Amino acid sequence: MNIEKFPEYVEQIINGVDQGHFDDVERIPDDYTYEHLFALCFAARMLDGGVELYRKMHHIAERCAIANLRRKVSGEEKIKVLFWAYSAAEWQAESVYRKMLEDERFDVGIIVMPAMMRSYEARRKSYKDSYDYFSARGYQLIDVYDEPSDKSIGWDDVGFLPDIVFNLNAYVEEIPDSMDIMKLPLHCLQIYIPYCMYLPDNKERTYLREAVYTKAVFNIMHRIYMESESHKKGFQDFNLLKGSNVRYSGFPKMDYFYEKHEFPESRIRDIWKLPSIIPTTKMKRVIIAPHHSMSPEHIIRFSTFMNNAFFLLYLAQKYCDEISFIFKPHPNVRMSAVKTGLFRSYEEYDAYVAQWDRLPNAKVVTEENYLDIFATSDAMIMDSGSFIGEYLYVNKPLLFLTRDGQAFSFLGEKLMTAYYQSPGTDYATIEEFLRNVVIGGNDTKEEIRKKVFEEELDYVSIHGCTAGETIYRDMISMLGDE
Repeated sequence: MNIEKFPEYVEQIINGVDQGHFDDVERIPDDYTYEHLFALCFAARMLDGGVELYRKMHHIAERCAIANLRRKVSGEEKIKVLFWAYSAAEWQAESVYRKMLEDERFDVGIIVMPAMMRSYEARRKSYKDSYDYFSARGYQLIDVYDEPSDKSIGWDDVGFLPDIVFNLNAYVEEIPDSMDIMKLPLHCLQIYIPYCMYLPDNKERTYLREAVYTKAVFNIMHRIYMESESHKKGFQDFNLLKGSNVRYSGFPKMDYFYEKHEFPESRIRDIWKLPSIIPTTKMKRVIIAPHHSMSPEHIIRFSTFMNNAFFLLYLAQKYCDEISFIFKPHPNVRMSAVKTGLFRSYEEYDAYVAQWDRLPNAKVVTEENYLDIFATSDAMIMDSGSFIGEYLYVNKPLLFLTRDGQAFSFLGEKLMTAYYQSPGTDYATIEEFLRNVVIGGNDTKEEIRKKVFEEELDYVSIHGCTAGETIYRDMISMLGDE
């Protein structure tokens, strides 16, 4: 985005209103893009009547996009739908993608975006791993990134402009300039599905308000599909649009756990590394998932990895005949671990990770989809935020590693009551969780987890259908269907 041109964009919008360019939503010139709307959003509170003007222009843009969809349907043209994400691990739209793929009115594709704020090496690896993941599973992919040159094609080179874009990450500043979604014309419908559950906060309870509910890009979206009523209320309280673009759908990534899945022994061994001489029923399966927020500069600080990285590896070695481990660090752990000095170089961190992979009972997973891992696990040890909500969908014991500075939203605090907790430096308690709860089966939190889940996260019981179905129904209602 060209921020320097924002004043010019605002002036163009105001002049366009005066000149009647927005009077007919079916004939808004394509020269007006989401950069114009974004610029007006930033300026809204500084202009006399700016908030009202922004809300009016957002409504006009939505009507323009819906008019475009209905025009295509009436002309029996395919509606071009694109989903974009940085990582297969953040692929939260499977159920929505499948529903739209089955509808002949939609031509559906996926773009893996290179994460431009990561190092070239990390960006290249993340892109390749995620692209290969989708490609191997037959998804309809559009390749936009050339790894050797580190360059991306532009929207003009894609061959078409999308009619609907599903944004699966909020960090639009990481998108290559050539693929900037703000460069799209207003007849494109912009949708956001969160890649995680927004549960962490800071102790002042300002993080979610400033980083989520008032985030400018969320005021651009025509629809935001949230995982809980609590989050919908946050947008209603603080969002420039007062939450008028927000719908409570549930978390479509979690639709997976409302489906039936079979895991024969061969599949278990494909997901987990287990010694061949030991039956799968004789080994427990535990996920280790450290967060990346080690540095004091992080607004929210959850990671305890700097205090237990080598102890967790030691536990994997010690329980090699009783527990299979999957080490699943946040993709940014590598960068943070070096930046904070836990490891002196990326090579040293990679050598540490390689130690996990060399164990007969452990493997490393980074960019892959993790739902099969959750479903087949027996427990998790972690210090992240979103997983305290996501892991409730499998009702398995979780040990949350605590440290000073951690804080949660009101919803997050309630979810935390369902889990075991230990300081990240308390090695004895961490090991006792493995021995007593995981191996010993003394899980005293099971009923609490079930109760909290039913009260806060069981969206299928509330809506009578999955999140993917809720979103799909909303999409087709825009086409004029009931």
